[in-house]
Amino acid sequence: MDSEDRFYATLFMGFGIALIWAAKDLAARSQIFYFLLAIFFAGGISRIISALMVEPPNLLFQLLGAVELILPPIFYLWHRRVTLPPPQNYQ
Repeated sequence: MDSEDRFYATLFMGFGIALIWAAKDLAARSQIFYFLLAIFFAGGISRIISALMVEPPNLLFQLLGAVELILPPIFYLWHRRVTLPPPQNYQ
């Protein structure tokens, strides 16, 4: 179990670093940002599949699954809002 926990901790750290890196230049790295959000969302989907096929996990992991399903759409909408060009004034 120790080996697996260390592996996932390293993986999550790398994912977090990649997400922060992509977020520092959203206009230029939007596709990478969307890809990382999709991976995060897919993690939440995999938790649902596991809960349906095996059994629901403890409350902490249920909350983590909810975060994985809720945050990506919020970040996607936020990204779209901050990167859209300003509206043109038609006169």
